[in-house]
Amino acid sequence: MMVPTLKKAKPPPFSGEDTSLAIVNAWIFKIYAHIRASTDEEEKVETAASFLTSMAELWFMAKYASAAWLPTFDEFIQAFKARFTPADDARQLRLSIENMTQGPCSVLEYHTEFQTVISRIGEDVVDMDWARLHFERGLTASIRRHVVINGHLTDSLDDLAALGQRVFDVNR
Repeated sequence: MMVPTLKKAKPPPFSGEDTSLAIVNAWIFKIYAHIRASTDEEEKVETAASFLTSMAELWFMAKYASAAWLPTFDEFIQAFKARFTPADDARQLRLSIENMTQGPCSVLEYHTEFQTVISRIGEDVVDMDWARLHFERGLTASIRRHVVINGHLTDSLDDLAALGQRVFDVNR
């Protein structure tokens, strides 16, 4: 009996018309998933470029048409982000993190919301010490005290959320 193989979903085309941070980051995520198995940098960039249309395709052609060689995939993604990520979106998302609070929700719910915004900005560009500081500041006072006292500087946001959730569960 033959075992069917799974077909990888192709990323959607990216035209550059909708440059909201969520759309740009979602496209990048899907491109990474699509080219994950490839080890050839030029092939990765060519594959990603094949999903560009309209303004995005024109940008790629203008940027790399006269280049002696294509950039690495990571360099391409950095240039892509620089061109298609509106600075104002990232600034607004950073402000939302700075003002986000746990409120009446559980620590894990707060962590999920916080992590979603971090992902929308791009985990590769967020200073995690800055993120940790604002995550702790957003916790309710009693949970924040416990997390600051018992947490370690090397703890991830996931670790801090688990620590805070234990206090939240005890106090319910």
